Amino acid sequence: MIRATPVKKHHQDRPDFAAALRSVAWTYQHTGTPFAPKDIQAVVQRTRQDMGLPPYMGGAVSDYLQRRTKGTKLQQQDNQPIHYVADARKLIPAPSVMENWRFLGASDHALIRLTAFQGVLQEMQSGQFSFSTRSSHLPSLTVLVGPIAEVRQAVAQNFKGRSGLYLLKRNDKNYVGQTHEFEVRGRRHGSTGAEFVLFAFPEETDRMDSDVLNVAESLTLVSLSELLNLENEKLGGDRPPKALHLREGSAFAVAFVAAVFRWAHQHPQQWQQFLMWRRDVRGLADAYLTLQPYAVPTPEVVIPAVIPTSIPAMSAPSPLGESLPADWANLIRAVVLGGEGGTLTLLGPIDGQGEFLLVRPRLVDIDDDDFGVYDGADLIPAGRELIGALDLVNPGWRSMVGVYVAPIFEEAVQRELALVPDACIYDKWRLDFEDAPMQCRYIWPSCDLWPDGLPRDAFWVEGNLDQVREVLGGLAPDHQMQLETAASEPFVVLISRDGSQRLSLPHIKSSEKEGTWPTDVFVPIGWHEIRHLDDLRSLWTGVTDFPDVDPGLLLLEPALRRYEMIRQASRFAYPDRAERGLALQQSLWEMAQITWPFQVMQTPLPAPSSRPAFTVYMIHGQALEESLWHFVGDHRERDAIRLSIVLRNLYYSGNRDALSSGEISYFLNYALPAVQQVNTGIEPSPKG
Repeated sequence: MIRATPVKKHHQDRPDFAAALRSVAWTYQHTGTPFAPKDIQAVVQRTRQDMGLPPYMGGAVSDYLQRRTKGTKLQQQDNQPIHYVADARKLIPAPSVMENWRFLGASDHALIRLTAFQGVLQEMQSGQFSFSTRSSHLPSLTVLVGPIAEVRQAVAQNFKGRSGLYLLKRNDKNYVGQTHEFEVRGRRHGSTGAEFVLFAFPEETDRMDSDVLNVAESLTLVSLSELLNLENEKLGGDRPPKALHLREGSAFAVAFVAAVFRWAHQHPQQWQQFLMWRRDVRGLADAYLTLQPYAVPTPEVVIPAVIPTSIPAMSAPSPLGESLPADWANLIRAVVLGGEGGTLTLLGPIDGQGEFLLVRPRLVDIDDDDFGVYDGADLIPAGRELIGALDLVNPGWRSMVGVYVAPIFEEAVQRELALVPDACIYDKWRLDFEDAPMQCRYIWPSCDLWPDGLPRDAFWVEGNLDQVREVLGGLAPDHQMQLETAASEPFVVLISRDGSQRLSLPHIKSSEKEGTWPTDVFVPIGWHEIRHLDDLRSLWTGVTDFPDVDPGLLLLEPALRRYEMIRQASRFAYPDRAERGLALQQSLWEMAQITWPFQVMQTPLPAPSSRPAFTVYMIHGQALEESLWHFVGDHRERDAIRLSIVLRNLYYSGNRDALSSGEISYFLNYALPAVQQVNTGIEPSPKG
C-alpha cells in the first residue's frame, strides 16, 4: 500500500497520480461521463507507462483512490486532499480540479516525451543549441544552457530582447520563469543564488505576445511540477486565456519542456548537477529520460530452427516517419449500416473515448447508367458521442440495417433503439453479416523493399481496419495516412514469411496507379484466408533465390535522417522568418535529388483556406507531373517525404530490368549515385 502523504493541493500530489488526474479531468470536461473506479485505476497505470514507469502491483492504485475520494474512511482519517467525489457509485473529478484551466490544459507526458524523443537537438557552439521538433506546428527553439552569468552574457550580445522561458537551479531547487529581457532578469536571479540555467526561445525574431508567454509559463509549470522539485508555489496566472493564446502558448510549452528533457537525455552528466528531480516516485528520473514508454521485459528466447515457431512482435515504427493524430492508431469500425437509407460506416475510438469519424466515399465520376464512381474516401469528424454522431450523419439510421456494431458500442445502440417507439428491437435491426477474412493472393519472391534492404519473400495481404489490427497487432503509419484519403479501401501490407518484416502499401487512386507499382514481380497463389500470421508459413513453398542486397534501393532510416540534416542546414542558410518558405523549398528540392522521379512540393490550398499542404508528385518530364498523394497541414511534411521514399523504391523495383539493359528512366539513373551515398552515410554531391 502507498503510505499517507500530506498533500496540500492536487497539483502537488505524487507525479503519476497528478498526471492521471489531469487526464481524467480533461476527459470528464469533454464527455461529462462519470468513471468507474477501475477506469481511473487503468488511467493511472497507463500514465505510469507514458512516464516510462512500470505498473503498480497489488492494491496500490485502489488505496490511492480511497485516500483521494471525498468521504471515504482513509480520506477523512489522513486528512487527504479531495481529488474525486462519488456520483452514483462512480467517480468524478472534484470541482476544484475542474476549475483549474492550467491543470486541464497542460499536455500529457506521453506527448512531451515523444516530442523530445523525435526532436533533433544540435549544438551550434558551446552552450548554444538548436531544437527542432518532429511536429511542424511546434516552434523550433534556440536553447542556451550553462552558468547563469554566461547565458546572460550570450543573450546580451546576440539575443537581446528575445521572449522565452527559462529553468534555473537555485538552493537545490528548480525555478521556472518567463521574460522578454533575460539579460536583465538573469542578473536579478544571479544575485539571489541561481547557479545554472536553461533559457529557450522560438527562432522567430518577433517579440512574443505577453499573454502567450504567460500561458506557456503556466502550462510549463504544471508539467514540470510533476517531475521536478520546484521553488514556484503557484502554477501561474488564474485568468483563463483566450483560445488563440492557449494554442500558441501550449505549443511553446510542449516544445520547451521537450527541449529540456532532450538536452538532459543527451547530457547525462550535466543534468545531474542541474535538474532537481522529485523523489516521491522511485526511479522517476532514469525512467522518464529514456523518452520511451515502459515495456515489460521479455526473456530472450533462442529457437533452434530455420523458420521460427513463434511470430516475433511487431517492431515499433520509426519516429522519423510519424506525425499523425494520436488517436488514429486506435480507430476501429464502430458501426456499419445498410438498407434503404443507403450505406454508412462510422469509425470510432477503440476504448469509446474520443472522436467518431464518418467514412464518406469520394465521388469522382458518373457512369453511363448514372451510377456514381467512387475512388477513396474522406474522414469527417462527427462528434465524441456515438448516438449523437449517428444522428448527425444520418438521422434515419434507426430505420437502416445494422450490418456491424463493435462490441464496445452494442449496449449504447441497444439502449437507444429501446427508447424509440417506432424503431426495431436490436435483435431484428442487427443482422449478422460475416466479414470476409484477411486474404493473401500474391507473393513477391525475394522482395528487397524492407527497411533494411535484405531480400525475403513478401506476401501481399489485405483486409479491413479491424483485421489489420487483430492479425498484425497494430495500424502502421502508412495505413493511418490512408485513413485520410481512402478509409473505405482495403489496407494492403507486404509481410515476410516469419512475420518479422512488414511494409505497408498506401492506397493510390486507381486512375493514377499505372507506372507506380511494379506489376511483374507478384506471383498469383490463389485465394487464401489469413486469420493468423502462422497461416503464411504453409503458403507457396516454391524455391526462392535470395540475391545480394541491391545498392539501388533507398534505405528508409538513412533517407529520413538525411532529410532532417538537409532541413536543419536550410534553416541556417535562411535564418530570417521571411525566408522560411525558401528554406522549405530548398529542403524539398534537395531531397528530390535522392527520390526522383518522386518529388514533394508545398502546394497551398485554394482560397479561402490558408492551410499549407504537401503533395507527392511523380515526375514524367519537363512540366509533366501527376499528383499521387495530398497531405493537408504543415505538420504533414515528413509524412510526404516518407511516402516519396516508399514510392521511389516501388518504382525502382519495377524498373530493374531497364537498369540492367541500360534503358532505365532518366530520373532514376540521375539519383542512383546519391541513393548509394545516403545508404552508406556519405554526404551526396550537390546537384542543380
